[in-house]
Amino acid sequence: MKRFLIILGMFALASAGPAVSAPLERGEVSFGESGLPLPRFVSISADRANLRTGPGEQYPIMWVYEKKLYPLEIIEEYEQWRKVRDLEGEEGWIHVVLLSGKRTGLITGGMRILFEKPDVTSQPVARVEAGVIGEIIECNETWCQIDVGPEEGWINTEGLWGTYFGEVFD
Repeated sequence: MKRFLIILGMFALASAGPAVSAPLERGEVSFGESGLPLPRFVSISADRANLRTGPGEQYPIMWVYEKKLYPLEIIEEYEQWRKVRDLEGEEGWIHVVLLSGKRTGLITGGMRILFEKPDVTSQPVARVEAGVIGEIIECNETWCQIDVGPEEGWINTEGLWGTYFGEVFD
């Protein structure tokens, strides 16, 4: 008998619902000062990261993220500062040393099922609660394979914040 694991969220999400990011248009790419594409997803690399009102330590802190690997979307760059947007649509500036190129995804919309393969008819491997963060291993146009600690499986991108519609990578 195959084990079925339920993975619970580590924090509560606001009930306002996910922020909607504009999808990338095929062939349309802009680049920031770093030479990397904008917008793009990254994750927090530290246990604490200050979100500031502007690109510098002289600007007030408006929010403190206390969740390492939390996914953020970089929407602008200025020197060593990145303007980011989170799931709730909050925008502000974070120093680049507090960010990582590691791709992570945040489970959204309630309890989700991870499947053995990118197909709803494949074997379920875990039930994952909204708020759980997993490392994204690869994505096809509609599914991502994620590692949520004790389990690894495929989730439809509709239940995951941290990728763009139709984004493919491995």
